[in-house]
Amino acid sequence: QEARFMILDEPASNLDYGNQVRVIRKIRELAGRKIGILMATHHPDHAFMAASRVAVLSGGRLSHNGTPESTLTAETLRSLYGVEVDVFETPQNGHASRRLCAPVV
Repeated sequence: QEARFMILDEPASNLDYGNQVRVIRKIRELAGRKIGILMATHHPDHAFMAASRVAVLSGGRLSHNGTPESTLTAETLRSLYGVEVDVFETPQNGHASRRLCAPVV
């Protein structure tokens, strides 16, 4: 029997880069099979790669809610993490572009 909904609490934390990618791919595969996913993460890029909706919590309260593109803006991320962040779009192997973020160092 297959679950219809999964709750994942930081499923890619403490993993090396390759295993983070594998976990995100598996999450996308499960979502593609119409399995609902609720995932907590501190990595905005994971939300850009795997989420269709994002809820941002700050101080234990909901501060933003919407699509990753409309919610995870440079301003929102700066406010959350206290550092300057660039959010940009990049082509993905001939497919539609995807959004990523990087700290300004």
